[in-house]
Amino acid sequence: MIAFEIVHIYRMDPSQNIFVEASKDFQDSHAINSFFKGKIKKTLTSDNKKLTTFLADSPFLKLWNQWIKESDDFTCFCGKVAHLIFQKKIEKHIFEPSTLCFMDIKLEDRKYCAILDCVHQSQWVSKSSIDDQGNVINTIQLDVDCLSFQRIKKDVLCLIEYCDNSIQLIEEESMVGKQDVYFYRDEILLCRKDLGFQDSIETITSTCEEILQNYQMPKEESMIKVKKYVNHCLQEQEPIAIEEIAQELFADKKHIKQQFQQSLQEHGVQEQVKVENQKVSKKHRVQKIKTDRGIELTVPLDYMDSSEFVEFFHHEDGTISIQLKKIQEIHSK
Repeated sequence: MIAFEIVHIYRMDPSQNIFVEASKDFQDSHAINSFFKGKIKKTLTSDNKKLTTFLADSPFLKLWNQWIKESDDFTCFCGKVAHLIFQKKIEKHIFEPSTLCFMDIKLEDRKYCAILDCVHQSQWVSKSSIDDQGNVINTIQLDVDCLSFQRIKKDVLCLIEYCDNSIQLIEEESMVGKQDVYFYRDEILLCRKDLGFQDSIETITSTCEEILQNYQMPKEESMIKVKKYVNHCLQEQEPIAIEEIAQELFADKKHIKQQFQQSLQEHGVQEQVKVENQKVSKKHRVQKIKTDRGIELTVPLDYMDSSEFVEFFHHEDGTISIQLKKIQEIHSK
């Protein structure tokens, strides 16, 4: 079940320097509500959603924090964001007319702020009038009978979850100058794509191995600890905490620990890697070892944590010996 509340709608046409908020009556109309809700539903079913995270210097994040910390109200927040988008489009020579809609969405007990930048072929008419106090009142009209509920390729949808600032973004590349860019991702939100579970695990593994090798630290025992921790998180369906891994491997080496965490952050690995719906596969239950001479071993992870079954010996000449213990039978395959 999806619950909507349309808050603000802006009409912008950078080519004609038109930037105006729709009237309250316009926003409350049944046809307009149906149109934007239809757009949202079509967009939410897209397979092109990307999970992203704000960078620290994001201009949008600054406005978002001002709103969340209540130094601004939501109306002020929407106006500032809409103005930011309008000015950035002029700056980047993106002159296509569009309609910007801010909404509150409740989806499966989660609350989002939704921003929909909607491109369509219908005709808008901007009108100005003067009220009794001499104030200029801008209104816009739209031929609702011409509206298309289908998602157009250039439509952009951004969902920001209130509880953790996580972002879901659906956006196609736009032509800016002679380059194809992601306007909202790179200019407005200033965010990076989050890695999925498998990519995160591979990045954690490769980063651990690289740092351990660079600082000539015991790699085999350390990588077993990492794998056992990941295996535990998968079994318990708990997030994989990068801080836990960093503390386990580099607790007494602060500068290496910071380097490890910074490297993962730069590669897009989240501080908490979600493991929802991820199963403990065979590769998470065993440790594979391959030597420089091409010898390969596959050992159940439970045996790797005890010298009772497997033991590593590090010699003064830099070589390593592996001893397998308590073996009763050997089978050739």
